[in-house]
Amino acid sequence: MNKNVENYKKAVEQIHVDQDLKEKVLNETKEKSKSRKPIYYLSYAMSIAVIIIAIVVGAKIDFSSKGVNKSDLDINENTEIIEENKEEQLAKANIKRFSSIEELREFLKENSKSTYFDKFNSVINASEGVLYSIPEANVESSYDTNSSLDYSRTNNQVESVDEADIVKTDGKYIYYCQNSRVYILDNDLNLKAEINDDDSNPVQIFVNGKRLIVFEHNFSLRTTASVEIDDTSQDVIRTDDIRNDRVKTIVKVYDLDDIESPKLKRKISVDGSYVDARMIDDNIYFVTTDGVNLYKDISLLDDDEILPCYTDSFISDENITIDATKIAYFDNNNSNYNYSIVAGFNLNSDEDVNVETFLGFGSNLYVSTENLYMVSPNYDNWEVKDSTIYKFSLKDGDVFATGSVNVEGTVNNQFSIDEYEGNLRIATTIYNYDMENYESNYKTRLTIFDENLEKIGEIENLIEDEIIYSVRFIDKVGYIVTFEEVDPLWVIDLSNPREPIVRGELEIPGYSSYLHPWDENHIIGIGYNVKSNKNGGVTNDGMKLSMFDVSDLDNPKEIFNISLDSKLYSGVTNSHHLLFINKAKNLLGFPVSAYMKDKHLEGLILYRVDLENNKFEEINNMVSNSDFYGFSRFIYIGDYIYGLYYDKIKKYDINSFEEIKEVSISNEN
Repeated sequence: MNKNVENYKKAVEQIHVDQDLKEKVLNETKEKSKSRKPIYYLSYAMSIAVIIIAIVVGAKIDFSSKGVNKSDLDINENTEIIEENKEEQLAKANIKRFSSIEELREFLKENSKSTYFDKFNSVINASEGVLYSIPEANVESSYDTNSSLDYSRTNNQVESVDEADIVKTDGKYIYYCQNSRVYILDNDLNLKAEINDDDSNPVQIFVNGKRLIVFEHNFSLRTTASVEIDDTSQDVIRTDDIRNDRVKTIVKVYDLDDIESPKLKRKISVDGSYVDARMIDDNIYFVTTDGVNLYKDISLLDDDEILPCYTDSFISDENITIDATKIAYFDNNNSNYNYSIVAGFNLNSDEDVNVETFLGFGSNLYVSTENLYMVSPNYDNWEVKDSTIYKFSLKDGDVFATGSVNVEGTVNNQFSIDEYEGNLRIATTIYNYDMENYESNYKTRLTIFDENLEKIGEIENLIEDEIIYSVRFIDKVGYIVTFEEVDPLWVIDLSNPREPIVRGELEIPGYSSYLHPWDENHIIGIGYNVKSNKNGGVTNDGMKLSMFDVSDLDNPKEIFNISLDSKLYSGVTNSHHLLFINKAKNLLGFPVSAYMKDKHLEGLILYRVDLENNKFEEINNMVSNSDFYGFSRFIYIGDYIYGLYYDKIKKYDINSFEEIKEVSISNEN
């Protein structure tokens, strides 16, 4: 036997772990070492040893499914050490956890609102539930299945961080989430499978090799409340159960070995409404938010009505209540009326889902390969004075809160946030309203924080009385568009994060609400032309595409643009996930709709980007009559473009743009 393997076996003998598991790892080590050169033996054996030790220390595998009782393993002491280390890190980051359910109750009572309006909304939310908007996410999958065809990739904000969406493709199949179903079709539009669960509503998906991950919303778990409001004291009086459960976010993992018969392999259910999700390699991270029922007398609620819960089929179908001592809160947050749950799991692991729960709410999500940031606006008399940034570390499916910080103003969207070389860059608009003179003013700010969320750099005000409309950070450069009557494009040098510098400014009519890098020297702006109105201001006057040359940071230029018909509208101005790009053929487009008295047009408006002749070449024949008022999605596989509608899917030739095939899909829901 190889000496290193023998030494490794002796080391393993000192670890109290299941014998079958131990032998399995030893055998795998010896088999894999046969194909490796001797120089790799020691490093490989040491790596496996580290993995085994991590398994024992982490103590998260569901051994009950393997016939082993967790209590038989000597893991309690190690687990306690890990928890103690986590608590020390939390303390350093000024993050607190509740010591008991009583402390949580007292915290909620002190932070609860007491106006009649807010109490009434609490009753409505408890009795009827809240319809939350489902964010549009990205287009297409990042994971190849050895297809030789070129196909759509996700228009992600961050490279290597995939974002959930309603449609994905791996070049061989199309996965489409629509009509409370997930359809799986081949690239000739033959339906291979249809996933339809009556008890929930699929909203977004991931595809990872031969695994399909589906995020579902379950709205059926709210119950009608019987409450009364005392007119004299405006107190809410409970006369019946407020609820017996919460709105759920359900995550299902399907095995696609047999593409015509997907097999459900895992089901995770977490309290709260689905916010968004990311996939990094084989690790899935998602966020839910759940409103806390707050009343003047918090004692009206039972413990299980206050505490969120989750289930994981790898552990049990029974609810696992998140203990109050596992719920974090931040002193600098002024919106402690919602639970936000950040959850993560690894697709290749039997470990149960990791959850990090805190009081607060964040709607704008930015995720790097190592950290997740959520931004929560803090309201003061209906105005947003500042925002709280929450930071969570991500590693191998684990999630851990590491800090929070307040920043003046509010962000525009997820592109206002970025992480580079460990530093966080964030652009905000600061709104102030003078109640006496009925006047409002705006300021814009760029702030840079280090990895500990300590402020290290700032541009205090780019320009007075303008609002940030779009932001794009690309490595050491930031691009910010502000707008009042003209569109200044600001180019900011961030090479020294402690001294950011405005290098260039370009003023043009209109504005860009989304910036997309085309290559290292060019950025495309998608937004609107504007025109004067009778009140002395400006209004939108049709969509506009601009090509900016940013090769000279001190002298950005708009080298060409094109205006769309004023009747056309597209959601791409609010959601980059609707953007269609085929870089190999220099194609760029997005879904559009046109509303007219006698007809409604819908489809893909497509342009060929011609940098040699400085123009967007318009291709018009993919917009047609439609009886559905909504936005289609478009992807490509090889030489074909696919338009995905609510009731049909169309296939077009990518060279002639002629329609080749159309298939109907169920629209019962």
